[in-house]
Amino acid sequence: ETKGNNHEGKEETELFTYDFAGAVLERSRIHHFTYYPAGGGLGYSGDLIRKVRNEYDHAARLKNTWIQVDEQPEIWTCSNTYNELGQLLTLRLHNWLSGNGTIPVQKAAQTLNYRYNVRGWLTAINDVEDVKERGDYWEWNCIMMMAIL
Repeated sequence: ETKGNNHEGKEETELFTYDFAGAVLERSRIHHFTYYPAGGGLGYSGDLIRKVRNEYDHAARLKNTWIQVDEQPEIWTCSNTYNELGQLLTLRLHNWLSGNGTIPVQKAAQTLNYRYNVRGWLTAINDVEDVKERGDYWEWNCIMMMAIL
């Protein structure tokens, strides 16, 4: 547990839960606040709690991350897949919401695919040629591409 003050002088508390190897399984930040309405009147104070939960694979590599604010539903924000050498292959970021805008569905808003050469050097992020063959950049959640020469 750590305590400190934020830029407004309000107290913040952070709580951590670790696994046996020392990886952070859950991180909670409690922000204590006081709100005063712009037009005057009675203000109120309370706590805003933000939880980040991490899931790891058998090799202690980050697999999934979820975020929850107060009592709202937990939202998936990140997913990683790795090859047999432990190199990051796919990074899926952000989360689409369902048609009604409230129920999270585990579909990435952005997907990054990584390619490596035989020496293990990163050669491409969202391989340009691969994306060209597929056609629609947005359908594949491909916001950026890079070839490393």
